[in-house]
Amino acid sequence: MTLVKKDGRAFEAKNMKCNINDKTATLQIDIASAYPKEAGIIRWNRTITLNRRKNQVELTDGYVLAEKTKFLQQSL
Repeated sequence: MTLVKKDGRAFEAKNMKCNINDKTATLQIDIASAYPKEAGIIRWNRTITLNRRKNQVELTDGYVLAEKTKFLQQSL
């Protein structure tokens, strides 16, 4: 079964936090609500950081699923 991420206000990210300083710009969001209930995603915290000193973007995901899974596919 393929589960497609949804869009629109009903599927918006939650708990958004932003921190900007001279070294970094960081955005933290919970994107679990972007997926249908059938996906079994309880929480999916994504952190995107612009590291100004290294001149790079870092993406970190932490998630909690309702059931153990053998397969996880992400499209960036």
